[in-house]
Amino acid sequence: MMAEPDKQEYFIGDNLDVQGVHIEYQTTTNIALPTISFKEGNYTLTLSKADAVEQLRLLASQLDSSEYADLIKAVKVSINYLKSNDDVNFENIWSMEDKEGILEGETGKYDERTITINMLREQVCELIDSGKFQLVEAGKKQKHYFFRRVDSNYGGNVKGVFSKNGQLIWICPPFEIE
Repeated sequence: MMAEPDKQEYFIGDNLDVQGVHIEYQTTTNIALPTISFKEGNYTLTLSKADAVEQLRLLASQLDSSEYADLIKAVKVSINYLKSNDDVNFENIWSMEDKEGILEGETGKYDERTITINMLREQVCELIDSGKFQLVEAGKKQKHYFFRRVDSNYGGNVKGVFSKNGQLIWICPPFEIE
């Protein structure tokens, strides 16, 4: 019996050999101020604070308040945090020690910034899907990105978001845990 080859698990910031076919998407050329920025390694992903707040409001409107009260509370805390802070800059959110997220019913155990980071990790994906972000990689503005399923240490098999240069810059659902 042959041993299975080790699976490659990718971390945010890792580079993927981009051989093969993939569809490139384009980032937006203008981001409305004020902005939110996420810096990780040699890249910065920037998006409009208004777009993020709108996405969070949309999420809250789709949730049943009796079933998802804690999640709705986390959304409201996140919106308040974003609205009450002029410059919202996050660094190394994917390499933070606690990247597992907030468990149902535990919102009260975390500060506003941590709750906001955890809410945005997934909700930013909706903005990435529609190209509503800008990417600066190694000091250069990048206009193109692509998606590819990859095995990740952040949650099994994920929808990876890659820069044109093949750097993993974000992960999005669906998360498939084997």
